[in-house]
Amino acid sequence: MIIYGSRATPLKSITLPNEACPNCNTKGMMMMSVFSRYAHIFWIPTFPLGRKGGSQCQQCQQVLQPGNMPPFLKMQYDQMVAQTRIPLWNWIGLAGIAVLVISIARGVAADKADDRLYLSNPLAGDLYEFKTETNGYSLMKVIEVRPDSLVVQYNQFETDKMTGVYKLRMKPFEDAAYILSRKEILDMYESNKIYDVDR
Repeated sequence: MIIYGSRATPLKSITLPNEACPNCNTKGMMMMSVFSRYAHIFWIPTFPLGRKGGSQCQQCQQVLQPGNMPPFLKMQYDQMVAQTRIPLWNWIGLAGIAVLVISIARGVAADKADDRLYLSNPLAGDLYEFKTETNGYSLMKVIEVRPDSLVVQYNQFETDKMTGVYKLRMKPFEDAAYILSRKEILDMYESNKIYDVDR
């Protein structure tokens, strides 16, 4: 379950010493505040939703939203909002997501680079994760490297989930061996039939 929503945090509050409350007419008791609204996921600020605020008389407790303020208060409110910046920490969740996406992209790129290195310089014991003809997933193990081909054995089992292939490492491989040219192996990788190489 993902917990998300929005919250507000105070940014700035000031007392207006020269202004009188439009309700009780008490002077110097008007307080004006600006809040930052932000979206959150699991209570972590993700991105700002803007600023909001209002005024409150400390004498009669009347609260005025910007749309209900008399012109002299609305002008001061607009100036206060314009001078109040949204804090950078309101963006922390979005920054975290960006870092995560970049890290994953770099990890995938590094993994692909490793795969290509292993394919161009295969070793006995390398494991190729591949898609089967029945839309499952299984393993192929290199047991011998020849100048222009590889001798491989197929795992006796397959799984219906890509994430379950690692469990097959402990399962037996077929006794029969098959010879595949290096070009066939590279073609299988380029067509995503082989999707990962483990060493």
